[in-house]
Amino acid sequence: MTRVLTTIQFTFGIRWIDFIWQGNNQFMKKIQIEAVFKNVKVLIKNGEISKAKTQYELILNAFPSNRRPQQGLANLTKLVPSNNQAHLQRKALLKAQLNQLELLQKRGKMNHVFDYAQNLVREHPEEVLAWNFLGSSSLLLGRFDHAITAFKQVTQLNPNFTGGFNNLGVALLQKGKLDEAIDAHKISLSLTPENPDAYYNLGLALYKAGKLDDAIEAYNTAFSLKPEDINISLTLGAIFKAQGNKKKAINAFKNVLSVDPSHTGAHRSLSTLVRYKEADPHIGQVKRLLNRSGITDEDKFQLHFTLAKMQEDTGALKEAVHHYKTGGAIRQKMVAYNFKQDQDLFYLIKKAAPDIKNNALTPQYRKVAAGPIFILGMPRSGTTLVEQILSSHSKISGAGELRFLKQFGGAINTGVEKASTENLIQVRQSYLAELAKFSKGLPFVTDKMPHNFRLIGLICSALPEAKIIHVKRDPAATCWSNFKTFFSSSGLGYSYNLQTVTQYYRLYLDLMAYWEKIYGNRIYALDYDQLTNNQVQETRKLVNHLDLEWEDACLSPHANKNEVRTASHQQVRQKIYKGSSQKWRNFEPFLDGAFDLLSEES
Repeated sequence: MTRVLTTIQFTFGIRWIDFIWQGNNQFMKKIQIEAVFKNVKVLIKNGEISKAKTQYELILNAFPSNRRPQQGLANLTKLVPSNNQAHLQRKALLKAQLNQLELLQKRGKMNHVFDYAQNLVREHPEEVLAWNFLGSSSLLLGRFDHAITAFKQVTQLNPNFTGGFNNLGVALLQKGKLDEAIDAHKISLSLTPENPDAYYNLGLALYKAGKLDDAIEAYNTAFSLKPEDINISLTLGAIFKAQGNKKKAINAFKNVLSVDPSHTGAHRSLSTLVRYKEADPHIGQVKRLLNRSGITDEDKFQLHFTLAKMQEDTGALKEAVHHYKTGGAIRQKMVAYNFKQDQDLFYLIKKAAPDIKNNALTPQYRKVAAGPIFILGMPRSGTTLVEQILSSHSKISGAGELRFLKQFGGAINTGVEKASTENLIQVRQSYLAELAKFSKGLPFVTDKMPHNFRLIGLICSALPEAKIIHVKRDPAATCWSNFKTFFSSSGLGYSYNLQTVTQYYRLYLDLMAYWEKIYGNRIYALDYDQLTNNQVQETRKLVNHLDLEWEDACLSPHANKNEVRTASHQQVRQKIYKGSSQKWRNFEPFLDGAFDLLSEES
């Protein structure tokens, strides 16, 4: 959650040219005179008659025989009444237009605000408020490029407006331009050092950039300025959880609930960190919240998954499955999930694949400062554990789940944009530039976005030097783990229903079989269950595959201090243990045979 300032309060004036006369006036260049005449026209248009008069008089004093300022002064005398009146009329009309924009914005009619503001900035390109309305409406509509352009204009027109830089930082963050976002928020804070919202947004940008210590410092400052703001504590809790600092995370979420006892997100986040017994009073609190009338679907979704976790802890497995099913159904409704959309997506990926392969880059592109290692597969298949193992190595930096490949190459991967050598080079350059920011100076960086399995063709063609590790796990264990996991992203709608999660798993199997036929020699298959059963052997094979020297630290992924933002944040802090893929069988009596055919088919 970012903080956007949609209105501003400040005074500003038309910028106009003042010349400082030094030495002999005869050295005034013609180009300077022309600049003054040009500026005078702007002043007249805006009704600034007295300033226009001053400019003419400056030139006339320097060049008494020049007829243009003489004629201009004569014309001004005729124009004064009408232009002043026109100027006042324009000001009144502009004020009414800005008031209308504010009214539309308060009513939530962002499309109307966007269209209206676009027209207004064409008529009044110097009007800061109009640009700010255009930027804020663009931001709320998800038109982030428009927002960035508008807020940059705001900051240029008024470099002292802190809200302009704050809003620019928010828009840049949405586009993944993290360094620029951080810079914008720092400028905002240099103008208003006591602004908690600016510290909040700076903290979020730092968090996204993986600079957790700096992010915590920013959020702590925000909290000291505004301790009643629950979103600050909520985000601090998420950061502490990613760091594996369980105690601080619990305290942060409890702080949220002390201010707002009905905050469903805090209840759910806290539940992931606590092991419950039947008598725990927190269970009763969540049940009472769920039984309230008039709660939103979002709250119901959060509370059902919270209760499911609690019931699972206490051994009430049938009730847990009920809450997972009910919460999942609500979530699928919220995101309007339709399995056919995934079917169509996989069809388009296969259709576009040959064209991408035909335009593949040659090995001359292999030399890079930070080589990518893709860890991919189904979500909840063990990709987090594998990244923790590899990023324990002194030459590998773990970047977590990065969205850049889809961002830069998603259109090509689905055929929306026709593949060519040129746009594959562009994907390559853009991706590697972003990846390098996570390298920490090391020669290799892991990207463990699981759904990158859908982009293997693009990876092989645009990044010929990349290593690809496909993590596989027991099919039923994978589907069950997806089904019971609360995902913050809306792009995993398939996971919330036992039928659609198994259908999606079959799409995944089919696509991976397709990639194996084309790029089999590029894909290293790693079985999660074999890894947990034969840790030393499988880890050595994996490190050897990457052409790296062996390091014993790779056998202690639980000691890795790398942040973990996925649902596996607690498991990977423990030593590797066996048998996790069989836990789903405890719930099998309540699943109506949903996974019966999976093992056979895989």
